Amino acid sequence: MRELLALEGTAGEGDSLSALCSPRVGRFSPRLAAGDAVQPGTTLGLLRILNSRFALVAPKGAFGRVSSVVSAGGVGYQGELLTFRAGEVTADFEAG
Repeated sequence: MRELLALEGTAGEGDSLSALCSPRVGRFSPRLAAGDAVQPGTTLGLLRILNSRFALVAPKGAFGRVSSVVSAGGVGYQGELLTFRAGEVTADFEAG
C-alpha cells in the first residue's frame, strides 16, 4: 500500500495542541485513538481516494500523545484528522 504524509496544522486551541491534517480529499478511517502515541512514520489511518487506498503517516516532527481523532468519513483537503499534545510521550518512544 502506498503512503501519504499527513500535513501539520494548528488545532486552534492555543499553542498547547497541534493537528495533523489530510493532504487530499477522500474518506478517512482512523487507526489511532485518544491517548495513543504518535511519532514520525506512525500510521494514522487509511485514506481512500476514489478507488485507491493510502496509509496516512505522521510527518517528521510529529511527536506527542493523541488528544482527539475525527470519526471515520469524508475529509477535505487540509481537514483536521487528529490533534495531539507535542512532547508528552518521550518514554514511550525510548522503550520502542
